Amino acid sequence: MGRQPAPGLSGAVVFSGPGTTQPRKAAWPALVLWGLLAVILAMGAYLSLWACGVGVPGSDRPLFDFCPDAATAAPYPSQLHSERLRQRALQERLDQLRLSMAAAPDCPVPRQPADDPPTVAEVIEREEPPPEVPQITEQDWEDQDVTFLEGCWSLISGIEITDVASDELYGVEDWQICFDEAGNGSQTIVFEDGTACDGELTAQFLDTGSLRLQDQADIGCTGGFRIFRMINDCERLDDGTARCLGRQPDQGTADIVSLFRR
Repeated sequence: MGRQPAPGLSGAVVFSGPGTTQPRKAAWPALVLWGLLAVILAMGAYLSLWACGVGVPGSDRPLFDFCPDAATAAPYPSQLHSERLRQRALQERLDQLRLSMAAAPDCPVPRQPADDPPTVAEVIEREEPPPEVPQITEQDWEDQDVTFLEGCWSLISGIEITDVASDELYGVEDWQICFDEAGNGSQTIVFEDGTACDGELTAQFLDTGSLRLQDQADIGCTGGFRIFRMINDCERLDDGTARCLGRQPDQGTADIVSLFRR
């Protein structure tokens, strides 16, 4: 009888025993596929790499940034050259300032204060005494010539002027009279509150031997005030000054005034 194939296995090899050889398959298609895969991976890696980071292809920002900060990065060659030029200019300016300081004159040494400053009394002693002011000589008074009055004089008194409207009193702070050689004079009176008054007067000797200083009219003052005219009859004292009796004829008042050279 001939051999019949097994049912359901028509034309198939159901058993291969030892010594049976199978056909060898070709290997080059697998190599080609692996090569294509390697190329694709390389291109992806190349596209993912940035200058100093890793990112997604087509994106404008890397996923991992390894770039140094611009503030700490080394300057470009052009910036480095500019910095060197600036440093050189600053060094030249510094050298010029050093030369200027070397050529400048030395500062004067400040004077040291005295250990023991002089007292007021010592300063007064060191000062030259003021020249003696000529007063009224006995001969001048006997000659009864008013030319000795030429110049300026002071009148000192405890006179207080009363405001006839308010009865307020005003003390005299300074009273000055100045004469020419003919005995024509002008006077200025300043009160303690700053009010100033100016007027004219004349000087002449009376038959009694007294020197009369007489206002020509009421004395006008700042602020619209005025002082009623005064008449001072003076007698010479032994110290060269004169003592005067001052009267206001229109008011009936009188007081004592001292006359001496300024």
